[in-house]
Amino acid sequence: MDLTQLHRQAGHWLRNRGPDADVVISTRVRLARNLVRSPFPTRASQEQKDEVREQLSQVLAELRHGKRDLWINLPETSDADRELLRERHLISREHAEGDQHGRTVVFSKSEILSVMINEEDHLRIQVVRAGLQLKRAFRVVGLIDERIGRKVEYAFHDRFGYLTSCPTNTGTALRAGVMLHLPALMSLRHIEKVMQAAQKMGMVVRGAYGEGSKPHGHFFQISNQVTLGKSEDQLIEDLTRLVRKVVEYERQMRKVMLKEQRSKSEDRILRSFGILKSARMVTLEEGMSHLSDLRLGIVLGMISDVPIEAVNELFVLIQPAHLQRVLGLEIEGEELDRQRAEFIRSRLTQAQPSNGSA
Repeated sequence: MDLTQLHRQAGHWLRNRGPDADVVISTRVRLARNLVRSPFPTRASQEQKDEVREQLSQVLAELRHGKRDLWINLPETSDADRELLRERHLISREHAEGDQHGRTVVFSKSEILSVMINEEDHLRIQVVRAGLQLKRAFRVVGLIDERIGRKVEYAFHDRFGYLTSCPTNTGTALRAGVMLHLPALMSLRHIEKVMQAAQKMGMVVRGAYGEGSKPHGHFFQISNQVTLGKSEDQLIEDLTRLVRKVVEYERQMRKVMLKEQRSKSEDRILRSFGILKSARMVTLEEGMSHLSDLRLGIVLGMISDVPIEAVNELFVLIQPAHLQRVLGLEIEGEELDRQRAEFIRSRLTQAQPSNGSA
């Protein structure tokens, strides 16, 4: 598989269920690292960026020898290709935008592992897992970080920890995030309580694509804000504890919906399912909202003939860059909305048994 085929299916973390899959979509753990005696990418010259890329590429090639990884030099890609990678959470918004000189991303065929070179920092190591698997994801990231650290010297200060381009990452330089589906908390207007609880614990609640993104489709990402003053293990433990509380809170609110608003909830869910199966034009926001209802209906047992994994995949595959890659066309506006509706109908038909019904 290469970049031209990447759009054909979603990554491993969307195609499979993980722990607490009724609420938790995925877990992401990322470490930022910089090399000593090399300016941060935001201040480095093109020559210095090239030197860092060559050094880290060589190290990664040795560590990943024999693995079926994809290596993408971003200066050789189009804006649309970089947006495709961003939509799949393989690169960050910062890595996709701006000056691309010296930038590379290496990721595993499963898309569980992604390594960005010359983003905001020299190195961003990321692991994404299905469901709530913070400790497992951290172990993998830590192992790769340790192996790379044997080959290069990281910028580290005895007092401040790992030095990073953004001061908010200094310390452990660990960012861990969990993507959750919280339709009941949103519907019953309890999401503010979650945000307040997260803030008290040094966490932040954002949209599915992190900082600056909107929570389309009732998807939220909870991640740590604090990286200095706590160990990696403590940060992972704190986030795990908070997420488990949010998961239980969402489950309780789903029970409340079934008990107090069952007819209203069923109507909304089945209407959304009907729209997805018959609409001729669907905007991205509409698609995310109706797919969110469909996913909730599957979890609550109202819809039994659509696999939850198929719905998870659609959340990524209906994004603009993916649809344009599927069609091989650069389109937007109403035509893109028309193609999105057709694509959703086709995928839902493929996912359902020939004699299935809601």
